[in-house]
Amino acid sequence: MLQYEDDLIRSCVSKNFLPKVMCLTAVARPRFDSHRNVTFDRKIGVFPFIIKVPAKRTSVNRVAGTMETKPILSVTRAIIRSFYINKVLPFIMDK
Repeated sequence: MLQYEDDLIRSCVSKNFLPKVMCLTAVARPRFDSHRNVTFDRKIGVFPFIIKVPAKRTSVNRVAGTMETKPILSVTRAIIRSFYINKVLPFIMDK
């Protein structure tokens, strides 16, 4: 961190076990019309590999059953394929 930046506020107990999240980023070539105006800016989206699961137990921070965001620890070919089909392709069709 730089000298003028403040320290980050982390809510986990130990700095040694920070969760790491992989992301799938989709970009493409920009598209222009006949007057050189941008019709598509090449940004499709960033899709993190996370799942939402209910909390199993009550803790100081939340009650049992509250939805928690957890990283997908093992990103396999099947998970990447489902992200392409269920998340990336609908964004491409909308753009």
